Amino acid sequence: MNSLSPNQLFSTRTAPLWVVLAFIIGMTVYSQVVKFEAGSNQSTRDLTKTFPRVPYEAAYEQVSPAGLAILYVYSDGKGKVRHEATMPHSTVVSVTIYDFPNKKRYFLQEAQKMFLSSNLKPTGLGEFDEEMFKNSDYEDLGRKTISGMPCHGYGTLLNGDKNAPVESWFNDRTGCLVLSISPNSKSSTSLTRYISRQPKATLFTVPPGYKQSTKAF
Repeated sequence: MNSLSPNQLFSTRTAPLWVVLAFIIGMTVYSQVVKFEAGSNQSTRDLTKTFPRVPYEAAYEQVSPAGLAILYVYSDGKGKVRHEATMPHSTVVSVTIYDFPNKKRYFLQEAQKMFLSSNLKPTGLGEFDEEMFKNSDYEDLGRKTISGMPCHGYGTLLNGDKNAPVESWFNDRTGCLVLSISPNSKSSTSLTRYISRQPKATLFTVPPGYKQSTKAF
């Protein structure tokens, strides 16, 4: 079988296929987030007061049986956080903006220039969110040094499922996730780069010209 050259893979003839692929991957990421939140019984957390307080830019590698995913997290220290994820074996970037003060979340489809809006649940940033652990039934894993950083660890069961344990370790000084492990799914998320600086404000807003989708996932 003859293999396709890069020019053939990314030609005007194959462009519609790449748009469809971007949409499918985007739907997959969004669905995973929704499944993480489903069944959450957290109701006491005040999202307007419990969010990352330190501005930073961070990069992560997420290893799972599916392969290697790359994630970038941006925090403005004022309640807005941006997640960018590139799934294994893909170049498509999925973007989610979290607005804690307004309790909203925006999922961007860059290829289609569209976005979805939903209410932000008490789980917040999930495994990336130290306050999520503090406001749930968690196991205190104590402190240890990871990659030269003093960290505090927490363990919990996703949605109360005993088959879905997760533990996350956060930097004591910044509150930034350093390491998260989900042993049953054989996946881990590791911090690879941390920059202490204020990200651009435009990262935390839906770009001009984007249309809101009326379809729910």
